[in-house]
Amino acid sequence: MVGEGAAAPSTESRTLLDSKGYSVNAARTAPDAGNFAFWTPTNDGLKVDFQSGEGWPAAAADGGISVTIPWSALDKLIKPDSPIRSMMP
Repeated sequence: MVGEGAAAPSTESRTLLDSKGYSVNAARTAPDAGNFAFWTPTNDGLKVDFQSGEGWPAAAADGGISVTIPWSALDKLIKPDSPIRSMMP
């Protein structure tokens, strides 16, 4: 996920992190391939694992932070013929 395609996941992840009470780290959630390198498709959406380290709260140091971006937020980014569509509601 890079460039314009990563803007929606970037924005959505910031909203989800804020709702979990984390201080949002703009640099670590920017639409950059390195920030969204670790992800897993789930029934609820795309689970993104942000790596722990500098710029995240101490509470996240043990295993990083993850959020699940709902499929509805990613609908326009996923090609109609993509295999991932089978996981989407």
